Amino acid sequence: MNSKLAALVLVGLVSLSANIRVDRVVDGDTFRLENGQRVRLIGINAPELDTPFGDASKRYLQQLIEGKTVELQEDGISNREDQYGRLLRYVILDGEDINEKMVRDGYAYAFLRYDFDKRREYKESETTAKQQGLGLWGEDVAVTGEGTDDNEWNLGLVLGILVLLILAIVVYALERKF
Repeated sequence: MNSKLAALVLVGLVSLSANIRVDRVVDGDTFRLENGQRVRLIGINAPELDTPFGDASKRYLQQLIEGKTVELQEDGISNREDQYGRLLRYVILDGEDINEKMVRDGYAYAFLRYDFDKRREYKESETTAKQQGLGLWGEDVAVTGEGTDDNEWNLGLVLGILVLLILAIVVYALERKF
């Protein structure tokens, strides 16, 4: 009985991690494997290709992993795949977490909308990149706030709505006086 349990645990551990060659990087947070599967780097969100810094983010990920054999690790909390059928994985190369490196070096945001095992570390890496003005946090790059925590984004939205509401009241009041 114990040998069966040990075999099941071993099979479970093997399925959580796999080494495979990266065929082609699609953008700063997605790539295709040599077997045709697509992988989305879990816990990060890179700028889209048609937005500021999108090309730079893609080129950086290409430099890091394209054509190389990487280790793919599943997260213990989040889904195995996203809504588009892409594998959600941590990418490890030579012992380094590439997902976190993308955030730490300023080429992606920590994607905090969903819970994942390394959430705290990625948020800290983003804070460091912001403080150092790295990559998309540099002065000459228009930051869109794509990766910010939902609470930060919601606060900005609420403040924006309040400003518009105050302006509308002021305009209404001025029109009533004339």
